[in-house]
Amino acid sequence: MGVDGAGGAELDVAGPDLPGVDLPPTGERVGVADPGPASLPSLVRSWWWSLPLVLLGISLRIIAVLGVRLYRYFDSAEYEKLDFSGRWRRPWATPLLYKILPDDGAVVVLAQAFIGALCWIVLAFAVAALFRRRSIQVASALTVVALGCTAPITNWDSTMLSEPLALSLTVLVVAAWLNLVRRPTVPAAFGVLLATFPWLFVRQSLMPPAWLAFAFVAVAVVVMAVRRSSRAVVLPYAVVTVGLLVSCVLATISYSRNTEILHHNITTVVVDRVVPHEDVLDWFEAQGMPLPANGKLAFESFDKDPVFQAWVAESGSSVYARFLLDHPWYAVSKPIPDFLGANRSWLELPPFTEPKAQPVSMLASADPYGSSRSVLPGPVEEILFQGGAVGSLVFALVVVSGWALVRFRSLDERSLVPVATVALSVVALYAAWHGATAELPRLGLPAAVAIRVAVIVLVGLLVEVELDRRPQQPAPHRSSPTSGGTA
Repeated sequence: MGVDGAGGAELDVAGPDLPGVDLPPTGERVGVADPGPASLPSLVRSWWWSLPLVLLGISLRIIAVLGVRLYRYFDSAEYEKLDFSGRWRRPWATPLLYKILPDDGAVVVLAQAFIGALCWIVLAFAVAALFRRRSIQVASALTVVALGCTAPITNWDSTMLSEPLALSLTVLVVAAWLNLVRRPTVPAAFGVLLATFPWLFVRQSLMPPAWLAFAFVAVAVVVMAVRRSSRAVVLPYAVVTVGLLVSCVLATISYSRNTEILHHNITTVVVDRVVPHEDVLDWFEAQGMPLPANGKLAFESFDKDPVFQAWVAESGSSVYARFLLDHPWYAVSKPIPDFLGANRSWLELPPFTEPKAQPVSMLASADPYGSSRSVLPGPVEEILFQGGAVGSLVFALVVVSGWALVRFRSLDERSLVPVATVALSVVALYAAWHGATAELPRLGLPAAVAIRVAVIVLVGLLVEVELDRRPQQPAPHRSSPTSGGTA
């Protein structure tokens, strides 16, 4: 019996383009009793190409960083202290990884590459399981694995920072959600929670999209209850809703115990985005923001002024949030240039200005904090993830959005995860931009990767829609041979 990877009740047998099994290309429509979608492990075991994909993904990721040294930065030492209470500057997820790994730079690099490879392979299988046609399964899985092997992603494996784990857990969370939507069961729901909980404790900027994800699921559960959906469908999402609420509350409480990074970031926002604009500065002063007693408006003056820092601790976040609400055009439009980046004019290059390696581009980080070697053909990497260039991504988003609008009625619940992923990633980008002023491409990296994954999934779903719309060709009539040698 064939297994429908997307959980359909009836299989349209059109050749060997089906998950895990080869059926005769009879062109007939075969009705089968629907046993429900197959579990992801059973599907993976049925795919002949799953083992080669695993070996390919791990090999490429390891080769990319083999022999590369571990790069330590000034804040790398902060990840050596493990504290589950939330009173340390860094949340516990990344320090826990470094506590488990041996104190050997080469081992850390290879371990981070291996963990990343496994998470991307799980995502590749979760994406492939969405589709009925084998050609789309293999193509989408290969594309996902290739994306995970691009240099802007693999170079982080050689750094002692939070990004390697943040990227790996981000794609694992997306994979868990894809699996839940395809096969809503309680074990799949716990899979989402198991991937999400450590992800929340990688960095503080992940909290806004996490709370929004909780809101989305809570609303979905209410809608399903109103529509009297079956208990078997509602229960897994109810489990996720409760689990997300508990996880987000615990993470929020933990982050509230140490606000050093938050206060530092508010200070930099004031210095870099408030002080240079007289009208904005006047607004903040009218809200009670004090200026440094020494009259200087440099970062050091704000950072060391006790009165200003007391204001930051007491009112800084709420005042800045109120400013964004009072100035919605600023809140929405101001970050966009840093999301997309732009080529610099001659007047913005040396000797007219201070040299800068790349324009800021949060959707295509070009900052090489670590080092890795290219393992993909140049054109493939440029299309999937070219550092500093967002042209391919913007073009793909425009095309896929238009395509999805045209085929909106043909899409099903499988499209919810990639659409929600794009929405939550945009929220994460805005939260990162408004919450800091330095290292913006680094802060936007998980969201930039998640959007690319969402595009891959949507392209696969839309291609499958187009193929399903084609009229079925009747199988050719095969005549028995005759004594004359021709039929």
